[in-house]
Amino acid sequence: MLGSTHGTLTTGGHRALAGGESRAPAPPGQPASAAPETDVSGRPLHPQVPDLNGLLRPRSIVVLDAWDAEGEPRTEAIRRLTTWAEHLGARLYFASPAATGLPRTGVAGTDRPAPGRRTSPTELPERPGITATEPPERPDLAVTELPGRPALTTAELPERPDLAATELPERPDLTIAELPERPDLAVLLGPAPPSLLAELAEAEVPLAVVAAADLALPRGGARSARPRLLGPGTGLDAFGVSAGPERHGGSTGRTGPGTRGIALLSRSGAQGLPVAGLREVGVRLAHWVVSGGEADLGTAELLCSLAEQPDVSVLACFLAEPREGRALLLAADRAARRGIPLVAVTAGAPGGSPRAGAVAEAALRQFGVIQVGGTDELQDTAALLAKAGPPVAEGVGVYAPSGDLGEEVRRRAEAAGLRVRALADAGAMPEGGERPLLDALLDDPGLGVVICPLPAASPAATERLARDLAEAAERTGTLLCAVWSSPDGTAAAYRDTLLGSGRVATFRTLATCLGAVGAHLAHHRFTTGYRSPFDEAPRTPSPSLRTAEALLVPGERLSEHAAKRLLRAYGIRVPREKLVTSAAAAVRAAAQVGYPVVMKASGARLAHKSERGLLRTGLTSASQVRETYRELTAQAQYEGVALDGVLVCQMVPEGAEWVVGVAQDPVFGPTVTVGHGGELREVLPELAYGVTPFGTERAHAMLRELRGHALLDGVRGRPPLDADALAEVLLRVQRLALELDGGLTGLDIDPLRVLPRGQGAVALNVRAVCG
Repeated sequence: MLGSTHGTLTTGGHRALAGGESRAPAPPGQPASAAPETDVSGRPLHPQVPDLNGLLRPRSIVVLDAWDAEGEPRTEAIRRLTTWAEHLGARLYFASPAATGLPRTGVAGTDRPAPGRRTSPTELPERPGITATEPPERPDLAVTELPGRPALTTAELPERPDLAATELPERPDLTIAELPERPDLAVLLGPAPPSLLAELAEAEVPLAVVAAADLALPRGGARSARPRLLGPGTGLDAFGVSAGPERHGGSTGRTGPGTRGIALLSRSGAQGLPVAGLREVGVRLAHWVVSGGEADLGTAELLCSLAEQPDVSVLACFLAEPREGRALLLAADRAARRGIPLVAVTAGAPGGSPRAGAVAEAALRQFGVIQVGGTDELQDTAALLAKAGPPVAEGVGVYAPSGDLGEEVRRRAEAAGLRVRALADAGAMPEGGERPLLDALLDDPGLGVVICPLPAASPAATERLARDLAEAAERTGTLLCAVWSSPDGTAAAYRDTLLGSGRVATFRTLATCLGAVGAHLAHHRFTTGYRSPFDEAPRTPSPSLRTAEALLVPGERLSEHAAKRLLRAYGIRVPREKLVTSAAAAVRAAAQVGYPVVMKASGARLAHKSERGLLRTGLTSASQVRETYRELTAQAQYEGVALDGVLVCQMVPEGAEWVVGVAQDPVFGPTVTVGHGGELREVLPELAYGVTPFGTERAHAMLRELRGHALLDGVRGRPPLDADALAEVLLRVQRLALELDGGLTGLDIDPLRVLPRGQGAVALNVRAVCG
């Protein structure tokens, strides 16, 4: 048997984390009441989910600083907010920062004079034909009534609140505490000085939006104080977007009234507007949140809350460089538990580091995030996911107006990793009548998606195909995708028939169509039977930790012998070996280990033994062992290397060499890596990354991500390798990394020899650096 008894590797059954206890997962959105809130490394296992009802469904809103320095209203802001509040049925109040503890001689933190009262109404430049002398549409709402009114509710607004300046409230002298009710939301159109935030906190306002850019609110402030802050610099673009009518209401299908839709999270209004524009083509936008500078509420918390909303079916977001990796993964996990796809435009490598970028990309993929390259892909992918139900199958059919065009679509679809099962030439069908080829595709139980490129050769044929798709989409569970490649975006077949359908997913390029279809199928594969790794992450240290901590030397690198003892403590196989300090002891050790043996020098600062002549293999006799001991010690003395002894090791049978490591990522924490070793490493140098925590499925997925993964199945007559044992090593290394987080800054098993199937894997050499 190779190695110690602790090194016996299990290859059957489900293990989420090596050495970790297993427990039933908590219900979606609910942490297990009896479970600790952190894993063994001290990182959270449950996300912070802020209550965004004050933003998404407020009953009462107070607007602060709605008047500029000359006392005139911020007209466009008031119009947008009143329209939004009216749509929500919320009560809208106005208050002045000058009445909330700010000095009346000026606005705190600025050179502006204090806002004055608007003493005379003026014409609004947007409506030059309406003057202050014109009465409002409701005669019971007169100018003389406004100064004495503490607030103007949306129920008292005229049908068109943007008509005249006389219909806008005068700047009140009320404090927030004097409002008739506690607002659910405060909208700050000006700065957010501490005195104003303190008054909002005293009034127990739960949430405030800082619409203006405020440099006094740095990114990443305290998150526990009331009110929770959204912004600064959110602007008002997201307010009222869902209040207006959609250009296309869609069919009574998936985009009809009461159905779920896209929740959009962007850093700015300009960034999110193109995606928000999907509502113009019949895609429901359930919510749009602009995070701004993220002085308090950040991307991860906002995504968690949006994933909990009952009217959300897709999350679409722009991810900046992540600051809190665990929080972001918990948000992605929350979406995966609920089966909600999370589509994200990513910011690239954090700090410009290729390795950090690879870790971030792997971490998001590990938790099912659909990563896209830009806004156009975000639009198309989110729109398809919003219209599509669960796929009935993974096969793809092509329904094209010509055979040549259909063949091109088939070729590109297969290159994109899609499985094309059928191709039908719609151009061969006679004018009028039934469409048996399309019906045959839809009746195929192996097809989950049908792609139809348009336009056809003639406008009549194009309209017929578009109409056939729209009608068929209403009666089938198969996803129908139309690719409109013509530069003419005004054709009725495109603008009215295809975009007017609530079920046909329409694209302008084949590339984005294929990417979106692939993401759709991959998402449902990922979420089917999804098990959250956070549910099975270790909560308490294992008995191995005490042994491991005794071996660590802060700030130092361990000798190979000590590093192997560290691995052995966590059940990772190492060869049988003895550390000796004399030639006679070496001979006795060789007899105990069993010939043939390997001998190598051992020291804390010793690296590259082979290159320095400090390694010998295939020793078969006592005389060879005795002589080798003398040679190794003499060479080490010549090199000026301090030794703690010489290792006499078991010769391990032939197998494939791999490398396994642990690195500390500044954003995501302990990260496990795996790649090819030996000579193959020179040809295939890539690594696969696993961000903690991960389970057995992810460990095997890491191996499949490597280009040389086919070696595990055996090539050129070689036997299949023990892939289960290799995956088990990844899990055990993960447990070691979690428990020694902070105490171990790096670990490299190089090489790890993977033996034929059923025979395990053995760490031949290891380097460990203590924190």
